[in-house]
Amino acid sequence: MRYDALIMTANPGGGTRQRERGRPARRRVLRAALAIVPLGARAAPDAGESARIERLLNRLASADGVRFVRNGKVYSGAEAAVHLRTKLDAVRDRLTSTQQFIDEVASTSSMSGRPYLVRLADGQEMPARDWLRTELQRLEGGGGPR
Repeated sequence: MRYDALIMTANPGGGTRQRERGRPARRRVLRAALAIVPLGARAAPDAGESARIERLLNRLASADGVRFVRNGKVYSGAEAAVHLRTKLDAVRDRLTSTQQFIDEVASTSSMSGRPYLVRLADGQEMPARDWLRTELQRLEGGGGPR
C-alpha cells in the first residue's frame, strides 16, 4: 500500500491509527464480514465444483439478451460475471459447492441485502437464484441442481 494512500485518524483509545484513503466502503464491509468467519470453517470447492461454477459464470457472460439487475442498476451478463467472480474470489475458501455459491454469493447483494434479478430478452424478470439454478441444470444435461 502506498504511503500517500494512508491518512492518520484519531483512535478513541488514544493515539492515532492509519486507515486507507478512498477505499470503497463495500470492500471494508466485505473484509470485515470475512474476518468473522472462523478459520476452522474454511474449505474450498474441489476441482469439479470450481469447474461447475466457472461454466455457470461463462454461461451468464455469454447469454444472449440477458441482463443482470443489481441494486436497481442493470448490467450485461459479462459485467455480472466479472462482479460475481470478484465476490467468489473473496469467499472461495469457505464454499464447498456450486449450489452454495448460487445461494450465498450469486443471489443477493452483500451490501444491500437485495436479491439480484435476471432480466430476460422479453423483459421478464426473475430472481438470479432461479435463473442460475435452471442454467446449471441445462449445463449438466438436465439433471437436478447440485
